[in-house]
Order: sequence, then C-alpha cells, then structure tokens
Amino acid sequence: MTADAKRTKSLVRVIFGDTDAMGIAYYANYLKWFEIGRTDLLKALDRPYTAYIAEDRHLPVTECFCRYRAPARYNDLLEIESMLTKISRATLTVSYLIRNHESGQLLAQGYTTHALVDGKGMIQLFDRDFIARMKAFLVDVPEITGGGGK
Repeated sequence: MTADAKRTKSLVRVIFGDTDAMGIAYYANYLKWFEIGRTDLLKALDRPYTAYIAEDRHLPVTECFCRYRAPARYNDLLEIESMLTKISRATLTVSYLIRNHESGQLLAQGYTTHALVDGKGMIQLFDRDFIARMKAFLVDVPEITGGGGK
C-alpha cells in the first residue's frame, strides 16, 4: 500500500445466517465485517495478523463503536472501507465505513481500538520505526464520531 492509497475496500455478501427475524442483518455482524476490513487493511500495510501471532503478540479490541445508518439485508453486497485513524506507542485505531456496494448507501460507520499485548496479555510497545511508517497512512475521518479518529 502506498501513502496515497490509505484505505482498503473489502467486499462481503450478507448471507441468510447473518439476518434476524426481521430480515435485516443482525447488529453484531457489523463487528464481524469490521474485522474482515481490518484484516485486509493490516495485510495491505504489510503487517498482517499472522506477523503478530508469529511474534506472540496480539491486538485485542479494547474499544468499539458502531453507528447504524440503514439496514443491510440478505444477499446485499457490502463494501467495507477501512483506514488507520490513530496510532500511539501501544494502541491503534481503525475506522470503517460500510456501504451497500450497488447503491453506495452508507449503512454503518465506526471504529475499533486495539492494544498491542504479548501472549500473557501484557502491554507491549510498537517499534518507533513502525509508528513512523504508519503515520504516513493515517486518515482523518471527522464523520466517524464516538471517539475514534480523534
């Protein structure tokens, strides 16, 4: 990924098992779709989850926020736009926009914050070189509120 291309876009189709009795996507599935987007973003940043796991490091979610704008329905093709919006010595925040791929309608927006920990759950620090490289990919997303990206 280049610093000019700071966002990834992932496509996922809503399956029947993702919907509730009202025929719309169950609200918790949006967090699963955030994870799909985050996984693709980390790969694009040349630091996939597998690299962390190989070092016995992990990125558990410490905070999440999702604002629902419109429902996703069975068989909708969703576009998950993911971007790095904050990085510190021990945490990073990824923000997301989920749209209906065909119509472009915004369905949800939000963020997740992650702490870097070792296999025992102890806080670890990102290397300063890594932080400096990642700062080139930071995106300011004022439209996502709730604390992320600020």
